[in-house]
Amino acid sequence: MVKNWFGVFAEFAQKEANKHHKRCETVNDVTPEIASAWFNHIKTTYTWETVLKMKHLISGTFTRLQANGLARINPLKKIQLRGGGNGENKKASRKVLNAEETERMFEYARDTKIYPLVVAAACTGMRIGDVCNLKWSDVDLSGGLIDCVTAKAGVRVTIPIFGRLRDVLNEYAPVPGDGSAPSPYVFPDAQAHYARNKHYIIQAVKPLFARAVFGNTEPETEISETGEVQRELSEVIANSGFTEREQSRLMDVYARFKAGQRPIDIAAQLNVARSQISMDLRDIEKLTGQTLRPMAKISKQRADRIDLIEQNRQKRGIGKVAASIYGWHSFRHTFVVFALKAGVPVEDVRRIVGHGEAETTLENYYNPEKKHAAERMRRHMSGTVLDGDGTSHNRQIPVSIPTVTAPAPTIDNLISNLTDEQRKELARKLLGL
Repeated sequence: MVKNWFGVFAEFAQKEANKHHKRCETVNDVTPEIASAWFNHIKTTYTWETVLKMKHLISGTFTRLQANGLARINPLKKIQLRGGGNGENKKASRKVLNAEETERMFEYARDTKIYPLVVAAACTGMRIGDVCNLKWSDVDLSGGLIDCVTAKAGVRVTIPIFGRLRDVLNEYAPVPGDGSAPSPYVFPDAQAHYARNKHYIIQAVKPLFARAVFGNTEPETEISETGEVQRELSEVIANSGFTEREQSRLMDVYARFKAGQRPIDIAAQLNVARSQISMDLRDIEKLTGQTLRPMAKISKQRADRIDLIEQNRQKRGIGKVAASIYGWHSFRHTFVVFALKAGVPVEDVRRIVGHGEAETTLENYYNPEKKHAAERMRRHMSGTVLDGDGTSHNRQIPVSIPTVTAPAPTIDNLISNLTDEQRKELARKLLGL
C-alpha cells in the first residue's frame, strides 16, 4: 500500500508538470504548486483519514531527504490540513443505534468472544482502546464506579457501572486464592490482541453491527453461475472516471485473474497491496455484472453476510474507498444519545465521556434525526395560530405574558449567604449534636 501511494504521487507529479510544459523526474523537480494540486486531488479520491496518512508519509519522506542533503525543500510543508476534503470524503461519522438495535447487538454478540467488550463499550461510552486497556485498579465494583484516565485526551473520567456491565465484570473478576496470578487488565485477551494488532478488534465487531442493523431485511443475493461479461470491459472502464494508470491496472488484474492466477500472486507481480487487488476485482464486478470473486462457491448464508457488511459501508462510488457507518465508536455515540434523552444534564454527560466542551457532546455526538426534531416542533406548536385551519385570522388572539420564575437557589448559594454562627449551627444539626 505504501509503495502504491508513492507511485500515485510520482505519476500525478509528472502529469501536473507536463500540463505546464515542464519536467518532473527527481524530488527536486516537485514544486509546492505540484504538491498542492496533488493534495487537492487525493482529497476527492480517498477518505480524509487516508489523505492524512498519505500526506504525512510523503511529507515525512521529503523531510528525511532534506536532512540527508538529497532534497532542497519540502514542497508539502505549507499545505494546510483544514477542511477535511469535500463532504463525501470526510471521515465517516458513526451512526447511532436505537434501543431495539442495541438489544439485538447484545443478543448476537452473546455467544462471541467480544461480548464483554460490546457490553463495556455500550454501557460506558468508552473508546475501544480504553475498554481493552481497562485495569481492575480502575474498577470499584462495590461502589459501582469506573474511574480511569482516557488514552486520547488524558482526562480522568468517572463512569457508573450499569447492571448489564456489572454482570460481565463479576464474571471476569479474579477469584482470590485460586493459585493463579491475576492479570491487571479486566479483559486480558482483548488487551493482548489490541496491543498486537488493534485492527483485529476493530474488524471483529463489524459483522455484528451489520446483522443487528440490517439483518432484518434479509436481502436476496443473486449469485452469478456463468460469469458472463455483460458489457465490454475496456469500454466500461474508459468511461468510469479512472485514470489511465488505474485503467491499465484493472485490465491487467482482470486478464491475470481470468488466466487462473491467485489474487495474492497478482499483488506480488504488480507490486501492490493484496487489498488493492480485492478492490479492483470488486470494481470490475460492479462495472460488468459478472462474478469474479469466489462468491458463487460459498453458501447462501455466507453470501448474505457479505451483503450485510456491504450495507454497513458508506457508499462512495466505484474506485473510491468505502467507510463503515457502524463500528465501535457507534457505542460511544449511542451512549451519549441515550443519556441525553433520559434527561441527564449535558455537563454530566460531558464529564463522563471525557469531552472538553459541552459543544462537542451536543454537536458531534447528539444529532437527533430531522424527523424527530420536526415531530417535537409539531407537538409543541399544536394549536398555535400557525396550526390553524385558515379561518382564525378574524378571531381575537389573546396575548399572554409569561411569568418569569426565578431559579431555585443552589445549596452552594445558600451556604455562601450564611453567617459564621449560622454555619456552626447547621454543622451541629447535621452531626446530631
